Amino acid sequence: MSREQGMCKHGSLPGSCESCKENSINIERRKNRIAFEEEALDVEKETKLEETEIEQKFQQYLNGKEYTTRKKLEDENGIYMWEIEIKNDDGTTTEYTYSKKGKWVNQSRQKTAIHITNFDETGFPLGGKSLALFICGEWKATP
Repeated sequence: MSREQGMCKHGSLPGSCESCKENSINIERRKNRIAFEEEALDVEKETKLEETEIEQKFQQYLNGKEYTTRKKLEDENGIYMWEIEIKNDDGTTTEYTYSKKGKWVNQSRQKTAIHITNFDETGFPLGGKSLALFICGEWKATP
């Protein structure tokens, strides 16, 4: 049976190829993430978050651990960036960053978000990701 007769590009019968299934799942995940981010970008007016509201969101990720503020930047419209870090038992560091949607000193953000970045014992970044976006007045977990 040829590709024209219903075989996938890997030579398998339709629905039986693991590579094609994996590719299809990844495409669907990308579509969902794009739709999620577009929803965040469509919101014209951001709610001004108070320090206590941001800190409450941080606390959801900290599990009671003590944190140190690395940087907190604010202007007449409130906090627009807040970086906190926790020291892990293994000597690594985890940083949580709140950044507000908008244009501010030398930077701009398309959406209000909280991100996480992990660092090794020497301070070298190991990776990170977005944890949550603030959309239509509420936090939504990033897919």
